[in-house]
Amino acid sequence: MKDNRCMHALMTFAAVVAIAVLGPFGNVDAEEPGRQKADNSIDTPYAASASLLNQDGKEVGTVVLRQTRSGPVWIHASLFGLPAGVHAFHIHEKGDCGDGFKAAGGHFAPKSGDHGVLSENGPHAGDLPNIYVPESGKITFEHFSDRVTLATGSETSLFDSDKSAIVIHSGLDDYKSQPAGDAGDRIACGVIENRITTTQK
Repeated sequence: MKDNRCMHALMTFAAVVAIAVLGPFGNVDAEEPGRQKADNSIDTPYAASASLLNQDGKEVGTVVLRQTRSGPVWIHASLFGLPAGVHAFHIHEKGDCGDGFKAAGGHFAPKSGDHGVLSENGPHAGDLPNIYVPESGKITFEHFSDRVTLATGSETSLFDSDKSAIVIHSGLDDYKSQPAGDAGDRIACGVIENRITTTQK
């Protein structure tokens, strides 16, 4: 009986240590990227990020993306220096923030369809919830999306031939107007970059 109690205590301790080490991202697929998996499934980069700049070229935050083992992409944004109010927050189809952010193209929509969760044929894969920025201009938030993936070779991959970008708009997304929710000007943009080479050295 004493041995059983000792074994139970050791197992409990091991579980606590595992949680402490893995933290909240224990479900992230951390297999080494860039190699064919043993089961021939699609290689999945597990981490990406975008450094956002405003129209004056000043940094206004960072967005981190992680591929979870269960499928959805976890999106975490830490933003600052933004005007207070409600702003549209989207993934755009091209990883290019040139020409006043217009080079980012339209919303990421590999399967076409209409814009907005309130549209009958929507939403686009890159449609994300509005963000609510307080007077301080700072906001931290997270969201899970099952409409995109970091897996290379997938139709909904953010790492297609021309990459993709995060764009913040001056106004709110009404979730129904075409083609972009009547969200106003583009006030911040950041190219989504694969960070696997820097996070797994």
